[in-house]
Amino acid sequence: MDNEVSNAVHITVHLIVISVIIGMLSLFTTMSQSFGRNAVTTVADIQAETYATELVNTAAYGAAPAASVFVMLQKNANAIRSITGSVTKTPLTNPVIIPITSVNDLAQVFELKVRLTLTKTNDMYDVVVGDE
Repeated sequence: MDNEVSNAVHITVHLIVISVIIGMLSLFTTMSQSFGRNAVTTVADIQAETYATELVNTAAYGAAPAASVFVMLQKNANAIRSITGSVTKTPLTNPVIIPITSVNDLAQVFELKVRLTLTKTNDMYDVVVGDE
């Protein structure tokens, strides 16, 4: 009888230890998954802030080459809500107004300088591209 009680206590202690270990592993797994998701979100926010800073500094700088603005706007695509504006290209005879509705429209005016105007809306920027 003494041996059976000792066996039952021994098995109960083993089951308690195993359940505590499983609980600790599941808690650690849950916390690490949550931390992983938060870390990815934080890194994305930091990158967006960094790119938006470059966007704001370029707008504050004044006129910049269209090719540089083109590359910078492509890098900052996740911080831009909309792009509008127009640039006047003056060939030898008559001026041509080129509407800017996307980043790719700047490829037509790489030889010119453009000026950016930004409006912040809900952590995103509305970009207006204009003449120098």
